[in-house]
Amino acid sequence: MSRSVPSRQARHRRRQNRRHRSPRTSLRCESLEPRMMLNADMGDLSALNDEFNDPATIDDWQLVSQAEGWGAQHFETYDIDQTTPGALTIAPYTSTWYQDYQGDLSFKEVSGDFIVTTQVTIRDRDDVGGSDGDDIPNDSSFSLGGVMLRTPRGISDAAAEWTPGGSNFVFLSLGHGYDGNMTLESKTTVDSDSNLELIPVNETSAELRIERVGSSITTMYRLAGDADWQAAATFDRPDMPATLQVGLLGYSDYGKTSTFDPFYANSHTLTDTPENAANSSNPGLAYNQDLQASFDYIRFERPEDGEVVVPPGPALEVREVTVSNASFEDIAGETPFNEFTFGPLPGWDLYDPGAITSGGAGPQYYIGTLTPTELAEQPGVIQNFPGGASDGDRVAIAFNFAGTGDGGEYGLQQTLAETLQPNTSYALSVDIGNIATGTAVSGQTFYLDGLPGYRVELLAGDTVIAVDDNSLAGSIAEGEFGLSTVSLDIGDVHPQLGEALGIRLINLNQTADVPAGHDLEVDFDNVRLTATSAAFAQVGDQQVHANETLVIELAPTTPAGVPVEYSIEVVGAELWELDQTLGLEAGGYAADGTPLYYEDYEGYGVRWLQSDVNGWMFLQSDGSLHDWQGSIGTSPLVASLSEDVFADPSLLHDAVEPATATMNGITAFVDASSTPGTFEVAITKTAGELTEVEIVSVEVTNTGPELPVIGDQVLAAGETLLVDLPIVDADGDQIEYEVEVLENVAATLRDDFAIHADASLVASDYGYNYLGQQERWVQSSAGWMFITAAGSVHSWSGDYASSPAVAQLDSRYHADPGLLVSAVHIDVSATVVAGQLQLSVATDYLGELHIRLIATDGIETVQQSFTVDHVASAWAGMVDDAFEDEDFWV
Repeated sequence: MSRSVPSRQARHRRRQNRRHRSPRTSLRCESLEPRMMLNADMGDLSALNDEFNDPATIDDWQLVSQAEGWGAQHFETYDIDQTTPGALTIAPYTSTWYQDYQGDLSFKEVSGDFIVTTQVTIRDRDDVGGSDGDDIPNDSSFSLGGVMLRTPRGISDAAAEWTPGGSNFVFLSLGHGYDGNMTLESKTTVDSDSNLELIPVNETSAELRIERVGSSITTMYRLAGDADWQAAATFDRPDMPATLQVGLLGYSDYGKTSTFDPFYANSHTLTDTPENAANSSNPGLAYNQDLQASFDYIRFERPEDGEVVVPPGPALEVREVTVSNASFEDIAGETPFNEFTFGPLPGWDLYDPGAITSGGAGPQYYIGTLTPTELAEQPGVIQNFPGGASDGDRVAIAFNFAGTGDGGEYGLQQTLAETLQPNTSYALSVDIGNIATGTAVSGQTFYLDGLPGYRVELLAGDTVIAVDDNSLAGSIAEGEFGLSTVSLDIGDVHPQLGEALGIRLINLNQTADVPAGHDLEVDFDNVRLTATSAAFAQVGDQQVHANETLVIELAPTTPAGVPVEYSIEVVGAELWELDQTLGLEAGGYAADGTPLYYEDYEGYGVRWLQSDVNGWMFLQSDGSLHDWQGSIGTSPLVASLSEDVFADPSLLHDAVEPATATMNGITAFVDASSTPGTFEVAITKTAGELTEVEIVSVEVTNTGPELPVIGDQVLAAGETLLVDLPIVDADGDQIEYEVEVLENVAATLRDDFAIHADASLVASDYGYNYLGQQERWVQSSAGWMFITAAGSVHSWSGDYASSPAVAQLDSRYHADPGLLVSAVHIDVSATVVAGQLQLSVATDYLGELHIRLIATDGIETVQQSFTVDHVASAWAGMVDDAFEDEDFWV
């Protein structure tokens, strides 16, 4: 960003002007406000760091399983600098962290505000699951390793003291979620209610970081080659106490873990043993703890006051997309039969691409609903699904009798009212039921062991855009439900944008996993589709012509229709306000005008400023501005600025007057300054509980006047020099002109100040280089004046830097100040009329004139210098030639 720096003279005038202003009662800058301190020990945290290059430091860490007395071992491998040189390695047994399930955590206790950072690398295990050579542990769902903040449970004998509903933590981990790709899992759990987000990264290594400031906890990550941290999520956790368990974890094989009761899973090492088989709802499902996580280091630090560790990402709006009859409770129009209904369901259509179902109401294929029911002769036993429907009372069925298997797929489908939107993430969740053999109210037993396969599709128009193709095969126990999730991210461009979304629930009708002679059925329940998108439209960078008003029309609502309120302010305006209030200058100035800050003074390492109001002030390296009161420690804080201000204090003491910005409803008005360059405005957007601040860069543009090259001219006496000039510049700004004849500028200056030079001054070459600036001197009624090498004339005020300029001549007057002392006026008419330079000499003066043409569009000023050689007219020359020196002419 370019910015103009006022001359010393301009700064001096500005300081004089502001001394007459009314004093300010407050400063528009960040003050050091008291912030909740979580505990008294807010010292350095570096003693907690571990570079994992010494095996003995493992004794510095605690395991949750041991601290809480669970009597289980959840880490199969847990060592430092052994399995992986220079790293902590964790290879977990089957375990997870979700709801009331907890695996293990290697932790230290940390109090107060802190930042914890680690580098994690994820690999699969060649001795577990598929060994596919790509190091991605995608044979097993939810196999990840990362960093966690956890509220201590305060128990030491879990068997006697643990109760459900008391798990509270935040973590960020890297690994495999459920779709075969590498992802980050950002999870917050409050009283055992877990909410997670999966972020695709397709990397096996990443830096992970969690920052806690007050009740705010931010998870963030940085991939190889990235300079900046990316925010994963920010959570408000006022429930978390001052001291937390902070450390590293690894977990794997959620599918198998979820077949156990949480307390049993937490208190047992889950391996293939008879006891575990007896306590699993699906003992036939193989163990698949396919993960090894290695951590290069873990480092702790305190966040700096006012530090923004990572810019927040756009606020996200999560909305439920309406799915008609999502839990299949509405059976209007269907044919009921005991606990069944048959035929297409309200809101749903039959999906039958091979025309095999005869309308879906029999005699071989049926779609409809089932209400899992108790029989009078078997009270307390719910047939088919011992736990009942997963949501409500009914489930959807796609059923066909034995003997019709492998005949083609069929099921249910629905077209939604919502269309596919850009920059939106979609997640479709469906509970898939593996119905168990059971007896119907009619007394007929239906043999339904085995699952004939399923597919869940998300569509846009007629195109399938995301699918779960039977990924839960073999993992859903008989009579249980499994969760199928289909997700995808839509960017700016997609061929199906604007087309209606659709859902298909399909029975694949395959007999491979169904016992011979059994019927084939897939059940569906609790269909949910969420759409996550940026809550607020992004404004993006803007351009505005200098001195004009930028008008920004903002969106009145979020994509979900929630009204948005806006506010706007100019970023950095506090520097101008502070400078104007305190009257700030550099601590001093060198002879050439360079500002001095005396940062070496007394070894304090601060930079000094002078204030019209407070006297001496100083900046510390973090950008904090203090009022000097005799010592660094006792000098009060005036404002918390940025490190950039310490690096360049002129940003403060020569602060540029900012633009102004206002809001009128949903319209922002930004009045640009007259100086081309770039500044920023912060637009705050609020919709309900969602808030986002977007920093918008505004470039102030201007194309200055362009003058044609005039060059040196010869003008005969009695003639007029005419040069055509542009009237407007490329921006359409009107151009104003001024014409200076330097001989007359010098003569006027000589007359106004009675400029002269006595013989001794002339003899000393006009005092050349007296101050070491190659200057020359003249005398005047106002005292000494000096002329710089560029021809600028200054009135001496006591030091070189502060002596104000009184005129701008050219280098000829520096080379020979006698030209100024002996300057005479020449009667020259020089003006610009209707875009034309008109110059004539009204006297008999012959010789060179030095002309300076100045053009301005009110924003930028350009100039061009040229000479005009005024010569005798052509006819006068002819007379001279003819009559030579004859003097008889009258």
